Amino acid sequence: AGRNSMLAWFAVTTLALFSPAPPRRLASSAGLQLQQLCTQPTQPSVFSRRAALAAAVLASSSPLSSVADAAVGETLTPSQMLTAGMYVRDIKDAVRGVADIRPLLEQGTPSSFEAVRIGLRKAPVSGIRKACTKLLALLPEGTELKSRTAKYELIKKELATIDDGCRPEAKASSAEVTSLLRELTALEENLTGFYAGLGLDSPPPPPPPQE
Repeated sequence: AGRNSMLAWFAVTTLALFSPAPPRRLASSAGLQLQQLCTQPTQPSVFSRRAALAAAVLASSSPLSSVADAAVGETLTPSQMLTAGMYVRDIKDAVRGVADIRPLLEQGTPSSFEAVRIGLRKAPVSGIRKACTKLLALLPEGTELKSRTAKYELIKKELATIDDGCRPEAKASSAEVTSLLRELTALEENLTGFYAGLGLDSPPPPPPPQE
């Protein structure tokens, strides 16, 4: 019971320090649950479930996930948002193009490897670098720009690794194919993560008609 009380006190303190204040009624309800856990002995499994539920309620009441979107959206003009949306669509098309390469890699033959290298140089995959750099140029200085720039460096590295691994002199062994497939999966994830969470997945609504 003493350990449970200490854990509950730690949860309350952590939430108080790092979570913005939730609505008063919601905060008081969730806080009361944690306070009761601090003063009443419970079974470890019950404490774990109740504490997790109360902590989740407090955390979910904070709109932290929208902070980055709002910050980026507020610094871009409607014209820039429209342009950014076009580059996001190009990256989405590239993700689908990368997915089309997977069956070729899985074949693991010299001819399929050559087809992979051709696919990397054809649209829509060939447009990755342009779309990413143009989108980065629109983002304001700050954490988001640094994060997306680092992700873009990973994307370039993965593209180069896949291309090098499919050269004619490369060995199409089972281990090599498995390694290249992992790189392809990472490429897909980083491409999706490059634009996700920026609020630029679709163009902004048109301006209201002038009266």
